[in-house]
Amino acid sequence: MHSERKLSTAYKLALSIIAKETGAVSAGYGYRLYAAAKLVATHTFGDAPALDVLFVPGGFGNVALDQANDTSIQTFLRNRFDAVDYLLSVCTGSVFLASSGLLNGHRATTNKMSWDWVTSHGENVTWVPSARWTQDGKIWTSSGVAAGIDMTYAFLKHLYGEDDPVLIRTMNGIEYAPHTDPNWDPFSIVHNRRDSEEGNLFGDSKPSRSHADSADDATHQEPQQNHHDRLAGSIAVIRLEVEDMRERAEIKALMLIWASVLKDEAESYSRIRGRILKLAFRE
Repeated sequence: MHSERKLSTAYKLALSIIAKETGAVSAGYGYRLYAAAKLVATHTFGDAPALDVLFVPGGFGNVALDQANDTSIQTFLRNRFDAVDYLLSVCTGSVFLASSGLLNGHRATTNKMSWDWVTSHGENVTWVPSARWTQDGKIWTSSGVAAGIDMTYAFLKHLYGEDDPVLIRTMNGIEYAPHTDPNWDPFSIVHNRRDSEEGNLFGDSKPSRSHADSADDATHQEPQQNHHDRLAGSIAVIRLEVEDMRERAEIKALMLIWASVLKDEAESYSRIRGRILKLAFRE
Protein backbone atom coordinates (compact mmCIF):
# COMPACT_ATOMS: atom_id res chain seq x y z
CA MET A 1 0.00 0.00 0.00
CA HIS A 2 1.33 3.42 -0.85
CA SER A 3 0.70 7.04 0.08
CA GLU A 4 2.45 10.17 1.23
CA ARG A 5 1.41 9.65 4.88
CA LYS A 6 2.98 6.80 6.84
CA LEU A 7 0.59 4.75 8.96
CA SER A 8 3.06 2.81 11.02
CA THR A 9 6.31 3.50 12.83
CA ALA A 10 7.17 -0.19 13.01
CA TYR A 11 6.86 -1.14 9.34
CA LYS A 12 7.08 0.72 6.08
CA LEU A 13 3.35 0.90 5.50
CA ALA A 14 1.40 3.54 3.63
CA LEU A 15 -2.17 3.99 2.49
CA SER A 16 -3.99 5.18 -0.61
CA ILE A 17 -7.72 5.85 -0.43
CA ILE A 18 -8.96 5.49 -3.98
CA ALA A 19 -12.21 6.77 -5.48
CA LYS A 20 -13.58 8.25 -8.68
CA GLU A 21 -12.39 11.68 -7.63
CA THR A 22 -9.96 12.93 -5.02
CA GLY A 23 -11.20 14.85 -2.00
CA ALA A 24 -13.91 14.22 0.59
CA VAL A 25 -16.12 11.20 -0.07
CA SER A 26 -19.23 10.79 2.08
CA ALA A 27 -20.00 7.44 3.68
CA GLY A 28 -23.71 8.33 3.63
CA TYR A 29 -26.24 6.65 1.40
CA GLY A 30 -29.15 8.47 -0.18
CA TYR A 31 -32.23 8.69 2.04
CA ARG A 32 -30.58 7.16 5.12
CA LEU A 33 -30.52 9.88 7.74
CA TYR A 34 -27.69 8.80 10.00
CA ALA A 35 -24.50 10.75 10.64
CA ALA A 36 -22.07 9.93 7.85
CA ALA A 37 -18.33 10.45 8.14
CA LYS A 38 -16.26 11.55 5.16
CA LEU A 39 -13.07 9.98 3.94
CA VAL A 40 -10.52 11.92 1.91
CA ALA A 41 -9.63 10.12 -1.29
CA THR A 42 -5.94 10.53 -2.06
CA HIS A 43 -6.08 9.12 -5.59
CA THR A 44 -8.47 8.37 -8.42
CA PHE A 45 -8.87 5.10 -10.26
CA GLY A 46 -6.80 6.65 -13.03
CA ASP A 47 -3.78 7.88 -11.05
CA ALA A 48 -3.54 5.40 -8.15
CA PRO A 49 0.02 4.18 -7.53
CA ALA A 50 1.21 0.60 -7.72
CA LEU A 51 -0.38 -1.43 -4.92
CA ASP A 52 0.73 -4.42 -2.88
CA VAL A 53 -2.57 -4.95 -1.07
CA LEU A 54 -5.97 -3.90 -2.38
CA PHE A 55 -8.70 -3.71 0.26
CA VAL A 56 -12.34 -3.38 -0.85
CA PRO A 57 -14.87 -2.22 1.78
CA GLY A 58 -18.58 -2.93 1.95
CA GLY A 59 -21.51 -0.70 2.79
CA PHE A 60 -24.78 0.66 1.45
CA GLY A 61 -22.87 2.61 -1.18
CA ASN A 62 -22.23 -0.68 -2.94
CA VAL A 63 -25.96 -1.07 -3.44
CA ALA A 64 -26.23 2.46 -4.84
CA LEU A 65 -23.42 1.82 -7.33
CA ASP A 66 -24.99 -1.47 -8.38
CA GLN A 67 -28.37 0.16 -8.89
CA ALA A 68 -26.75 2.89 -10.97
CA ASN A 69 -24.89 0.31 -13.10
CA ASP A 70 -21.65 2.01 -12.12
CA THR A 71 -18.86 -0.50 -12.83
CA SER A 72 -15.86 1.78 -12.27
CA ILE A 73 -14.71 -0.21 -9.24
CA GLN A 74 -14.99 -3.51 -11.11
CA THR A 75 -12.91 -2.10 -13.96
CA PHE A 76 -10.25 -0.89 -11.53
CA LEU A 77 -10.12 -4.28 -9.79
CA ARG A 78 -9.72 -6.17 -13.05
CA ASN A 79 -6.97 -3.80 -14.20
CA ARG A 80 -5.00 -4.14 -10.95
CA PHE A 81 -5.61 -7.75 -9.96
CA ASP A 82 -2.60 -9.34 -11.62
CA ALA A 83 -0.21 -6.78 -10.14
CA VAL A 84 -1.33 -6.88 -6.51
CA ASP A 85 -0.04 -9.42 -4.01
CA TYR A 86 -3.36 -9.64 -2.17
CA LEU A 87 -6.99 -8.68 -2.77
CA LEU A 88 -9.23 -8.45 0.30
CA SER A 89 -12.89 -7.56 0.74
CA VAL A 90 -15.00 -6.92 3.83
CA CYS A 91 -18.75 -7.44 4.11
CA THR A 92 -20.57 -6.65 0.84
CA GLY A 93 -17.32 -5.54 -0.79
CA SER A 94 -17.18 -9.04 -2.26
CA VAL A 95 -19.99 -8.04 -4.63
CA PHE A 96 -17.42 -6.06 -6.65
CA LEU A 97 -15.02 -9.00 -6.73
CA ALA A 98 -17.82 -11.27 -7.92
CA SER A 99 -19.24 -8.95 -10.57
CA SER A 100 -15.76 -8.20 -11.91
CA GLY A 101 -15.24 -11.91 -12.55
CA LEU A 102 -12.32 -12.19 -10.13
CA LEU A 103 -14.10 -14.74 -7.93
CA ASN A 104 -14.80 -17.14 -10.77
CA GLY A 105 -13.50 -20.52 -9.67
CA HIS A 106 -12.79 -19.29 -6.12
CA ARG A 107 -14.29 -19.68 -2.65
CA ALA A 108 -15.70 -16.56 -0.99
CA THR A 109 -18.11 -15.34 1.66
CA THR A 110 -19.92 -12.13 2.51
CA ASN A 111 -22.30 -10.48 4.98
CA LYS A 112 -24.97 -13.05 5.79
CA MET A 113 -27.78 -10.48 6.05
CA SER A 114 -27.03 -9.39 2.45
CA TRP A 115 -26.31 -12.92 1.26
CA ASP A 116 -28.98 -13.22 -1.44
CA TRP A 117 -28.08 -9.95 -3.12
CA VAL A 118 -24.31 -10.43 -3.10
CA THR A 119 -24.36 -14.06 -4.20
CA SER A 120 -26.58 -13.24 -7.18
CA HIS A 121 -23.45 -11.72 -8.76
CA GLY A 122 -20.65 -13.56 -10.48
CA GLU A 123 -20.38 -16.97 -12.09
CA ASN A 124 -18.81 -20.21 -10.90
CA VAL A 125 -18.22 -18.79 -7.41
CA THR A 126 -18.16 -21.21 -4.47
CA TRP A 127 -20.01 -19.11 -1.92
CA VAL A 128 -19.39 -20.37 1.62
CA PRO A 129 -22.50 -19.67 3.73
CA SER A 130 -20.85 -20.53 7.03
CA ALA A 131 -17.51 -18.74 7.39
CA ARG A 132 -16.08 -15.84 9.35
CA TRP A 133 -13.71 -15.32 6.45
CA THR A 134 -12.21 -17.27 3.55
CA GLN A 135 -8.81 -17.37 1.89
CA ASP A 136 -8.36 -18.71 -1.61
CA GLY A 137 -4.94 -17.99 -3.00
CA LYS A 138 -4.34 -14.25 -2.81
CA ILE A 139 -8.06 -13.50 -2.41
CA TRP A 140 -9.43 -13.01 1.12
CA THR A 141 -13.11 -12.28 1.81
CA SER A 142 -14.86 -11.69 5.13
CA SER A 143 -18.40 -11.87 6.42
CA GLY A 144 -20.12 -8.83 8.00
CA VAL A 145 -18.40 -5.75 9.37
CA ALA A 146 -16.77 -7.07 12.57
CA ALA A 147 -15.61 -10.20 10.77
CA GLY A 148 -13.41 -7.92 8.70
CA ILE A 149 -11.36 -7.12 11.81
CA ASP A 150 -10.82 -10.82 12.45
CA MET A 151 -9.88 -11.44 8.83
CA THR A 152 -7.45 -8.53 8.89
CA TYR A 153 -5.82 -9.90 12.03
CA ALA A 154 -5.42 -13.29 10.33
CA PHE A 155 -4.04 -11.55 7.24
CA LEU A 156 -1.48 -9.59 9.27
CA LYS A 157 -0.40 -12.80 10.98
CA HIS A 158 0.00 -14.29 7.49
CA LEU A 159 2.23 -11.34 6.52
CA TYR A 160 4.25 -10.80 9.69
CA GLY A 161 4.05 -14.10 11.56
CA GLU A 162 2.07 -15.63 14.41
CA ASP A 163 4.22 -14.18 17.17
CA ASP A 164 4.97 -10.76 15.70
CA PRO A 165 5.53 -8.46 18.71
CA VAL A 166 4.14 -5.38 16.97
CA LEU A 167 0.91 -7.15 16.09
CA ILE A 168 0.56 -8.55 19.60
CA ARG A 169 1.21 -5.13 21.10
CA THR A 170 -1.33 -3.53 18.76
CA MET A 171 -4.08 -5.99 19.67
CA ASN A 172 -3.36 -5.58 23.37
CA GLY A 173 -3.32 -1.81 22.95
CA ILE A 174 -6.76 -1.66 21.33
CA GLU A 175 -7.99 -4.37 23.75
CA TYR A 176 -9.45 -6.54 21.02
CA ALA A 177 -9.62 -10.35 21.23
CA PRO A 178 -10.21 -11.56 17.66
CA HIS A 179 -11.87 -14.78 16.63
CA THR A 180 -9.09 -16.82 15.08
CA ASP A 181 -11.15 -19.62 13.57
CA PRO A 182 -12.39 -18.82 10.04
CA ASN A 183 -15.13 -21.43 10.42
CA TRP A 184 -16.75 -19.81 13.47
CA ASP A 185 -20.00 -18.34 12.19
CA PRO A 186 -23.15 -18.22 14.33
CA PHE A 187 -24.60 -15.53 12.07
CA SER A 188 -25.11 -18.00 9.26
CA ILE A 189 -27.75 -19.50 11.57
CA VAL A 190 -29.15 -16.16 12.74
CA HIS A 191 -29.70 -15.15 9.10
CA ASN A 192 -30.66 -18.69 8.01
CA ARG A 193 -27.81 -19.05 5.53
CA ARG A 194 -27.13 -22.75 6.01
CA ASP A 195 -27.55 -23.36 2.27
CA SER A 196 -24.86 -26.03 1.95
CA GLU A 197 -23.17 -26.23 5.33
CA GLU A 198 -24.21 -26.13 8.98
CA GLY A 199 -23.68 -22.83 10.72
CA ASN A 200 -20.84 -23.16 13.19
CA LEU A 201 -20.96 -21.76 16.73
CA PHE A 202 -17.91 -23.60 17.92
CA GLY A 203 -15.34 -23.45 15.13
CA ASP A 204 -12.96 -26.34 15.65
CA SER A 205 -14.63 -27.17 19.00
CA LYS A 206 -18.09 -28.31 17.95
CA PRO A 207 -20.40 -29.76 20.60
CA SER A 208 -20.83 -33.51 20.80
CA ARG A 209 -23.47 -34.96 18.53
CA SER A 210 -25.48 -36.21 21.48
CA HIS A 211 -25.98 -32.68 22.77
CA ALA A 212 -26.87 -31.31 19.36
CA ASP A 213 -29.23 -34.20 18.70
CA SER A 214 -30.93 -33.73 22.05
CA ALA A 215 -31.68 -30.14 21.08
CA ASP A 216 -33.24 -31.29 17.80
CA ASP A 217 -35.23 -33.97 19.61
CA ALA A 218 -36.59 -31.46 22.12
CA THR A 219 -37.67 -29.17 19.29
CA HIS A 220 -38.93 -31.52 16.59
CA GLN A 221 -39.91 -34.96 17.84
CA GLU A 222 -42.63 -33.83 20.23
CA PRO A 223 -44.50 -30.96 18.55
CA GLN A 224 -47.27 -31.03 21.16
CA GLN A 225 -44.91 -30.80 24.13
CA ASN A 226 -45.65 -28.00 26.56
CA HIS A 227 -43.93 -24.80 25.45
CA HIS A 228 -42.40 -24.07 28.84
CA ASP A 229 -41.00 -27.61 29.10
CA ARG A 230 -39.42 -27.19 25.68
CA LEU A 231 -37.90 -23.90 26.71
CA ALA A 232 -36.51 -25.46 29.89
CA GLY A 233 -35.09 -28.36 27.86
CA SER A 234 -33.40 -25.95 25.48
CA ILE A 235 -31.85 -24.06 28.38
CA ALA A 236 -30.59 -27.34 29.83
CA VAL A 237 -28.87 -28.16 26.53
CA ILE A 238 -27.32 -24.71 26.44
CA ARG A 239 -25.98 -25.07 29.96
CA LEU A 240 -24.38 -28.42 29.07
CA GLU A 241 -22.40 -26.70 26.32
CA VAL A 242 -21.28 -23.65 28.29
CA GLU A 243 -18.26 -25.42 29.79
CA ASP A 244 -17.06 -26.39 26.33
CA MET A 245 -17.15 -22.87 24.93
CA ARG A 246 -14.02 -20.81 24.79
CA GLU A 247 -15.43 -17.30 24.84
CA ARG A 248 -18.36 -15.52 26.45
CA ALA A 249 -19.30 -14.08 23.05
CA GLU A 250 -20.01 -17.59 21.81
CA ILE A 251 -22.30 -18.22 24.78
CA LYS A 252 -24.27 -15.09 23.95
CA ALA A 253 -24.48 -16.16 20.32
CA LEU A 254 -25.89 -19.52 21.36
CA MET A 255 -28.53 -17.82 23.44
CA LEU A 256 -29.58 -15.82 20.40
CA ILE A 257 -29.78 -18.93 18.26
CA TRP A 258 -32.10 -20.70 20.66
CA ALA A 259 -34.21 -17.59 21.01
CA SER A 260 -34.54 -17.57 17.22
CA VAL A 261 -35.55 -21.23 17.18
CA LEU A 262 -38.30 -20.58 19.72
CA LYS A 263 -39.45 -17.15 18.58
CA ASP A 264 -42.58 -18.46 16.86
CA GLU A 265 -43.90 -19.96 20.08
CA ALA A 266 -46.56 -18.45 22.35
CA GLU A 267 -44.19 -16.11 24.16
CA SER A 268 -42.59 -13.18 22.42
CA TYR A 269 -39.06 -13.41 21.07
CA SER A 270 -37.79 -10.76 23.48
CA ARG A 271 -39.27 -12.48 26.55
CA ILE A 272 -37.86 -15.87 25.57
CA ARG A 273 -34.43 -14.40 24.91
CA GLY A 274 -34.52 -12.53 28.19
CA ARG A 275 -35.40 -15.67 30.15
CA ILE A 276 -32.65 -17.70 28.49
CA LEU A 277 -29.99 -15.08 29.12
CA LYS A 278 -31.09 -14.60 32.72
CA LEU A 279 -31.00 -18.31 33.51
CA ALA A 280 -27.80 -19.03 31.60
CA PHE A 281 -25.81 -16.15 33.11
CA ARG A 282 -27.13 -16.07 36.65
CA GLU A 283 -24.36 -16.28 39.20
